[in-house]
Amino acid sequence: AEFAMVLPVMMSLLFGTFEYGIAFYTFNTMQAAARDVGRQVAVNTMLVGSAGDAIRARLPGWARDGATVNVQQSAPANPNANVYTLTVSMPMDSATPIQFFSRLTSPTLSTELRMKQE
Repeated sequence: AEFAMVLPVMMSLLFGTFEYGIAFYTFNTMQAAARDVGRQVAVNTMLVGSAGDAIRARLPGWARDGATVNVQQSAPANPNANVYTLTVSMPMDSATPIQFFSRLTSPTLSTELRMKQE
């Protein structure tokens, strides 16, 4: 009887820990992808139009469809003053395949990168 009372609490803690860890991994991957692609765009080895697809390709498979990528330029005509701003965001339920606690809340993971054109 005691095991039946403790089991749901223990399983909730276990699944919550796994879900948080996977979401943290997805967020770190999202930041690294934005940083890598932003650097490639800033040094003119990648076109601005293909940055969104490149970032999505670097994300885990479960998070690719839920990611929203926005790339903006401050002064496209002036390379000396142009600053690229890459924003990547996704809802929490897209950041993890488990979706145990993320169904109850709807936070959004978001990262922003600003890099001057070289």
